[in-house]
Order: sequence, then C-alpha cells, then structure tokens
Amino acid sequence: MTGGGKWNAGSSQPDVAGFANKALGRNTGLVGVFPCGCDNCTSRDKPPQPSCPASPAPPRFEECQADPICNVQRDANGSGGSVEVIFHGFLPN
Repeated sequence: MTGGGKWNAGSSQPDVAGFANKALGRNTGLVGVFPCGCDNCTSRDKPPQPSCPASPAPPRFEECQADPICNVQRDANGSGGSVEVIFHGFLPN
C-alpha cells in the first residue's frame, strides 16, 4: 500500500504499511487476517461448516484475534495511492 492516506486496523494498529496471511494455524496475531474459523475477527459467531478443512489437527481452529485487527482501512479524506495484491496460488487440497 503506497501513497494516499495512512492505513490502520483500529486504534491498536494506527499505521499499517502492508499485511499478509501465513499457513493455516499461524495467523493469530497478524494484522489484516482472520484466523481460521474466526468469522468475526475476535470470535466465532457463525463460521462456515466444515470449518478449516485443510487446517492441521489438532486443533482445527486457530485462536481468534484478541483485538479487532482484521479489517484494514483508512479515513475517507486519505484517498489516492495504490494497493498491490499478490496471489501466490491456491492451497493444495
């Protein structure tokens, strides 16, 4: 994410310059990522079933985020800039 206004993931993460997920089971604590099985960032309200079918067992779920850091956003007055998305391929079944 370059140019434009500053991005954030809430008050605990006021300056986000980029984010990426990791392998299943290693996403708790990462800004901009919903851990496997956590459909509300900090909780499991109505996760799809079956949840995390490729997740290592046990456990099949990751811990949800302690703080609401899953949604990266910025103020509307900070428009402009670029967001680069890099797709490295699908996970194996």
